[in-house]
This record gives sequence, C-alpha cells and structure tokens, in this order.
Amino acid sequence: TILCEQRIRWKKDLIPPVLRCPRDTFLGCNPGPKDALVTPGGQIPAALVPIAVDNCDGLIPAKFIKDSVVKVGCETHIYRKWGVRDECGNAAICYQHIWYAVDTKSPVITKCPDTLYLGCNPTDQLPYPTAFPVATDNCGLHDILWYDGLNDVTVTNCIATRTRLWIVTDRCGNQARCEQKIRWKIDVISPVLENCPPDRNYGCVKENPTLPVPSWRNIEITEACPGPLTRSVQIDTSIIDGCMYKVTYLYKVTDECGNKGICVQTFRW
Repeated sequence: TILCEQRIRWKKDLIPPVLRCPRDTFLGCNPGPKDALVTPGGQIPAALVPIAVDNCDGLIPAKFIKDSVVKVGCETHIYRKWGVRDECGNAAICYQHIWYAVDTKSPVITKCPDTLYLGCNPTDQLPYPTAFPVATDNCGLHDILWYDGLNDVTVTNCIATRTRLWIVTDRCGNQARCEQKIRWKIDVISPVLENCPPDRNYGCVKENPTLPVPSWRNIEITEACPGPLTRSVQIDTSIIDGCMYKVTYLYKVTDECGNKGICVQTFRW
C-alpha cells in the first residue's frame, strides 16, 4: 500500500483594509493654472497615493477612482475618491476634500456710516463705532476694520474734524474703503456782554418806583464760536437794613457748549 497526502489551503479574511485618505486641503484663493488641474496625475494637489493597511496582506497602495467637482458660488470643491481591495475582495474607500476660491472682485460698500458728532469738548475723541459700513461681496465678507487718523485733525470755526477710514475685506483679500467724518466743537470761552443798561439810584421815595422792562436793545454780545445763543434775564430783589431796596437784572447769555456770559443792571432806592 502506498499513501500520499494532499493539503488544501484557503484564506480566511473578512476584514476590509484600513484606508485613510490624505488630509483635506484648502488651496486658497485664485490658484494658478498648474494648481487647477483636476485630472489624475496632475490633480489638486499633486497626487499622494494613500496606503491601506490590511490584516492579512499588509500594506496595499490605494487606487484613484474619480474626482467629483461641485461649484458653490465662487468656490470649487473637489471630492476625490480613493479605493482599495485586498486579495479576498474586502474593499475600503475614502474621500479627500480639496477646494479653492476664485475671486478678484472687491466688496461693494453700499453705505458708509454717517458723520458722527461728539458734541462739545468731548474727553473721548476716538469713540468706539456706533455704526458700521453696509457692504456686500460675491464670495462673502471676512473683516471690517477701521483706522482713526491720530494727527489729521483740522479745526474750522471751532469745529474739529477727524477722518475715520473703514476697510472692508473679503476672504480673498480684496478690499473696499470709505471715509467717515467725526466732528466735535471746541469752545471753552464764555460770551462777552458789553453796553449793559446803566444802573440807577432813585434815592429816597415814598413809594416803590416803576422799574423799566429788561431790554437787550443796546447790549452787544461777542461769542468766540459760531452757534446758537440762549438769552435769559434773572431778577433778584433784596432789602438791606429794612429800608434800602436793591433790584438786580442779571442778563445771561449761554452758548451751545454751556459757557455763560453775564452783565448786571442794578436799581436802588
């Protein structure tokens, strides 16, 4: 009797390879022609073939399957599909995301902030913005910044003016600019009143005299800065030692910044 042995072998592998795609990549804005090729071998970026790890077959190079291109606004998105299959037919796929933007148009500013008036003698001449530019962009805005000129203040007729520069930037670095004026009034000088009506002493009288109506007719007012003035007359009466009377007409002028000038007319009897 003669015996022989035959061995029958098979591979048991139900586990697919582990495949990791190259990292997602943003190519930035307006890439050059070489970077814009989407064909295998010249794709964006130059193909980095991923390597899969299999429990039975070890390292297996993946194969490029296809690129799916999706355009959203000014962005192009490329979804690159890679696949691998081991000797037992277990398969794995992964997707790599590559995208870029094409944008050479500047944002459009539809409204710059209105002139900001700070009032009289403000302590803060570089206030935080109360309004921002209104702007649109075909690909989306990124930053809205402002710059205050520190040494460009001009003063005309007591009105100080500074220019605030607004810069609107989109995600590709295209910019648009507009200027906003910031103004305030510089006035710490009180109005000057001259030619106040004369004082009068009635002497000794049996009855209180009839006093004249306060009159601004001859009063001259000098104001350092143009602007509205508010006039008022305050009448004060006092009795001294029970028999001496004193009536005072206090003529007041207040300018827009609250500075006050006065002159006094006095009556005695």
